[in-house]
Order: sequence, then structure tokens, then C-alpha cells
Amino acid sequence: MIIQDEKQRALEIFEEASQDKKFVKAFGANRITRDNVFWAYIIVHSRSIWWHGERHLVPLLDLVNCGEGINEYGEVTRAHRTDFVENVAVARANKSYKKGEQVFENYAQPNYIYWAYHGFALDENSHDCIL
Repeated sequence: MIIQDEKQRALEIFEEASQDKKFVKAFGANRITRDNVFWAYIIVHSRSIWWHGERHLVPLLDLVNCGEGINEYGEVTRAHRTDFVENVAVARANKSYKKGEQVFENYAQPNYIYWAYHGFALDENSHDCIL
């Protein structure tokens, strides 16, 4: 249901955008296509995180892959956490990484969320569920 709901919401946004004269004038009628709006919808949803009840676009998320991993104590790495210091979002690594080593972040979500919103699933996922 999630994928169909998101597709429907993206279609509604396309319909709204294509009827908004100011929006069409700003971007050009030839750019307000269903494919472009769907692409933008997916980009925003797959590269943003939520804090304080609002979505924030974080393009650098593309540099950090999802994975639980094992920390230096043999435990599954802790879930991602964002702290706020003087209106700045700070995300700390979930374990020690060596220079040049691939950085992973444990998003702590079940595979259906990963698949529906990010297009991947993990083989080993302690947060997975029947959905």
C-alpha cells in the first residue's frame, strides 16, 4: 500500500503543479512533466530526514550507505541519531572508521520502509518484520 499511496501523492503534486500558473512560469511548461515531478518527488523523499516535525533535504545522505554493521565491541551498531547543537543538525558516526573505510549508518528501519522509500533492502536486518 505504501508505494501506491506515494505514487498517488506524487500524481496529486504533479496535477497541482501543472495547474499553478506561477509555478509553471517559474520552471517552464515543458519542464512540468509527470516524469520530472515524479523524479523530484523521489529525490526529495529519499534524501531527506525529519527533525522537529519537518522534512530537511540532506543531499550528503548519498555518501553514507545503510547497514547495521558491528562495532568495535562486537555489537550491532546503534541506530542513527541526529542531535541539535545551536540550530545545527549533528550526526555522529555509529562506530570508529579508519581513513578510507566505507561509512555506514544504521537507519534502524524494516526492509519494507527501505524498499518503499529508498529502493533497497538489507540481507541482514534486525529491524525487519513480516511486512
